[in-house]
Amino acid sequence: MKFHGLVSPGKVAEKAIRDAKKGKDVSICSLYVKCQQLNVKLLPHKLVMKLWMRGIKKYLS
Repeated sequence: MKFHGLVSPGKVAEKAIRDAKKGKDVSICSLYVKCQQLNVKLLPHKLVMKLWMRGIKKYLS
């Protein structure tokens, strides 16, 4: 099972360098991570962490 939003380190680095050259403060490499960023702003932290841990447990099993 592939973890949602998993991106290779090389792609993350390339995107971060491109975004830094554009003067961006934050670089987000996948739609999954962008959605997670929005969730953290809208939902209680405890709920976000519970959902995230559930996803990690599914990925590891």
